[in-house]
Amino acid sequence: MKHIFKFMSFLILLTMAGSCILPYEFESLDYDKVIVVDGVVSTEFKKHYVDLSYTVPISSYEQAALQGADVWVENSNGITFPFVEETPGHYLSEVEFAADEDYEYQLFFRTDAGKLYQSTRNKPIPSPPIDSIYDRYAELIQANSTVVDVGIQFFLDSYDPSGIAKNFRYEWEETYKIITPYKSFYEYDDSLGEIVYRETPIDVCYTTNTSESLIIGTSAGASVNRMAEFPVQFVRGDTDILRHRYSLLVRQFSVNNDTYNYYQQIKASERQGSLFDEQQGSVIGNIVSTSDPNEVILGNFEVSGVSTLRVFFNFDDLDDRLLYPDFRYRCLSEDLIFVSVNDVLTYLEDNTYNIIEITDQEFGPPIATMGPDLCSDCTEYSTNVKPDFWIDG
Repeated sequence: MKHIFKFMSFLILLTMAGSCILPYEFESLDYDKVIVVDGVVSTEFKKHYVDLSYTVPISSYEQAALQGADVWVENSNGITFPFVEETPGHYLSEVEFAADEDYEYQLFFRTDAGKLYQSTRNKPIPSPPIDSIYDRYAELIQANSTVVDVGIQFFLDSYDPSGIAKNFRYEWEETYKIITPYKSFYEYDDSLGEIVYRETPIDVCYTTNTSESLIIGTSAGASVNRMAEFPVQFVRGDTDILRHRYSLLVRQFSVNNDTYNYYQQIKASERQGSLFDEQQGSVIGNIVSTSDPNEVILGNFEVSGVSTLRVFFNFDDLDDRLLYPDFRYRCLSEDLIFVSVNDVLTYLEDNTYNIIEITDQEFGPPIATMGPDLCSDCTEYSTNVKPDFWIDG
């Protein structure tokens, strides 16, 4: 998860005589350059990350990466995991590792100015398995609107009989199959100077999206330590995401009380819509300066247990009330053109058409059926490389 700290400018509405409302855009009078930390180490075997940056003035739309830092994580068994800067401010562990539930972990980083910072020590809480992910037809009203989005809401259930894991953060990764309305069976081979059968299909592709918002939930206070019917992802029915086959991978991170409370503050800050809302102030996490305990550090270092579940759905598996989605582009039979194979290059040079079929004629050269590029080549907006995890069905 990449927490994005957004600093928004506000408009103050001043009511003038005659009920005239004028917008006034103000500038930040005071600005402190503060370090922001976002890092996660979990029980998943992978390269883990730490993002370091600085706050920026309200008037700035550029992020300020904290570059050149020495970053490492230590566990209570004395093992150190160094991190390297892959891109400005984005640090990855040098090796893949999984946090051990028997040990505590602590983040350290030293800036190029020599200042040292550290997190509190935290032990990963085992995450119970996700029992199931399932779908339901839904009609959701958009926030601050009367517009209704029709689609499919995906839920999950999980249960921890031990009662240890109560607070959770979720990430999802969706992958869906795209099949173009027309299949291009032929292509022009420049090296041979002739039309040949297409060996690599371009009519079937796979697109992957990942969650960007903060998704949290808790079973604290419930009579049973269960996450039941927890809404994890909603897919609108007016897109072609669910048109063929859809896969949803959910990661469930079990976090401690302090981290969950930190995330609750983040969510509360996201809900602030105007200057007249209750202001939450700075969201302080578990990072401190070793030389100046009064220095304000924003952000948090999460140590968590993780469990995952991937499921697949075909359109026919979904609720019958969901209408079959249209393809993302207008693809009608009248858009097809029929030309002599001798004239094919004229339509291929500007990359707006592909060869769908070749039909022999009793007299004269064969006829090529040409289809619009966006309706016959999904590699224009996706990839035709099938993911390793993909299972057709």
